[in-house]
Amino acid sequence: MRFGFYMSLLVLFFSACTTAQFAPSLLDKVYEKRRSPEEIEVYKTQIPDKKYIEIGSVHACCGSIDKIVILLREKASQAGGDALISIDAHASQGMSAAVIRFE
Repeated sequence: MRFGFYMSLLVLFFSACTTAQFAPSLLDKVYEKRRSPEEIEVYKTQIPDKKYIEIGSVHACCGSIDKIVILLREKASQAGGDALISIDAHASQGMSAAVIRFE
């Protein structure tokens, strides 16, 4: 019984470990979702050559790099973004990026 309780706590702890938040650039502007998370483009070091607007920023922490990138894409998709740019990785604080929408 005790083992099951501790295992439940561990599962809960590790499943809730990775979190992500989106902060919009303009609080009164909402964009319609138009891409799935898998379709969100990721520009690690370059800037897209298409015209775009920055609609906000996203930050995720406390997990593997792969899991963090998935969360960043999910939040960008939910916010109506098309791509992530200016990705900044912090050793202990996760990753952040600007969310953009192509014009």
